[in-house]
Amino acid sequence: MKANVFDVSLTPVLIATKQHFERTVYVHSKSGISYIGNSDVTTGAGFPLKSGEAIAITIPINEDIFAIDGAGGAVVVVLDSSAE
Repeated sequence: MKANVFDVSLTPVLIATKQHFERTVYVHSKSGISYIGNSDVTTGAGFPLKSGEAIAITIPINEDIFAIDGAGGAVVVVLDSSAE
């Protein structure tokens, strides 16, 4: 299991890379409001995650997860149980 911290900005930031198997990751917004989605994520079309909130995301095979912050400066922590 591995936790990674990401500084989320005004452009999409890759927070979970594709794998050849389905897996679940846990995403926690440490600060700011982050929007979660694919590589085209926007503040209008992403899943909003407010500061202090956390969600579990099941990622399909060969899919990436990105985050963006409309104001810049958000911090997201991703816990991936499939990573070492």
